[in-house]
Amino acid sequence: MTYTSVVETLSTTASTSLSRDTVARIVWAALADPGDPRVGALVAALGAEAALALLLDGPDSTLVGFGIAGLRAQLRARFEHEGAAETIRTTAESGYHVLTPSHRDWPAQLEDLRLAAPLILWVRGDPAVLSMRSVLVTGDQDSTGYGRHMAIDLASGLGARGYAIVSGAARGIDHAALASAVASGGHPIGVLAGRVNTRFPADRGVLLDDVAENGAVVSAVPPGATPIWWQFARRGQLMAALASKTVVVEASVSSDALGAAERAVELGRPLGAVPGSASYAAGAGYQLLTGEFGARSVTSPHDADWL
Repeated sequence: MTYTSVVETLSTTASTSLSRDTVARIVWAALADPGDPRVGALVAALGAEAALALLLDGPDSTLVGFGIAGLRAQLRARFEHEGAAETIRTTAESGYHVLTPSHRDWPAQLEDLRLAAPLILWVRGDPAVLSMRSVLVTGDQDSTGYGRHMAIDLASGLGARGYAIVSGAARGIDHAALASAVASGGHPIGVLAGRVNTRFPADRGVLLDDVAENGAVVSAVPPGATPIWWQFARRGQLMAALASKTVVVEASVSSDALGAAERAVELGRPLGAVPGSASYAAGAGYQLLTGEFGARSVTSPHDADWL
């Protein structure tokens, strides 16, 4: 079954106001890794719909510097006609905001990712907050009481200075930062590796409802998708690109937060790190952030504001 057959099926079985470009981007998001630069190059050259039709229905060719045969072999195995149609229907009926680069609320700062930028975003809440001046506050899931206290203090203090607070909605530092932004009347932005309508675990589901009510919950993968381990790295990239600057509160040397920090540096975003006790694993992360990534020491919202 082809991409064209998916569109034909939808035209006879579902009523949707989604444009053909948006439909194509939904299918791309279901097939490809978020931020795959090969897909970004293909879509930039041909447009989302023509690129997808070529991938699924067209001949082997060489475009934008690479052979399409390898990409086709990888992604066609993931294409399933009814699954693609159901993803489009679910999006159309979900009530979530669906943003593409032509949408008025598309965050312009994502252009810094160039060909690795997401093709589409699903948003619960107010998509306009994604374009606010913002700070990514992130760190380890296995956080200390001191680390959570610092995350709460930074999120509330930066919110009072007009920043939206971006974080990943994991337990530990991320949870503390988003909960603080909600409690202090700020604008939280929760960035997910999986579907935007996740409800697991239960306490995170409650937090994300509060985040959506006060700010936005955002994902680059379709509703119903299950996150895969490498999508957490892509989430770090998206968080770093959305935020004006990044502050890592606690991070061991194996923490996903270090990946987000590295992406922030690559994008030219200011980076800060909160000093931790040398007796904790997070202390090693602080040394790495300051010594190799050039992070500045942050001990207060004032420090983060002046990064």
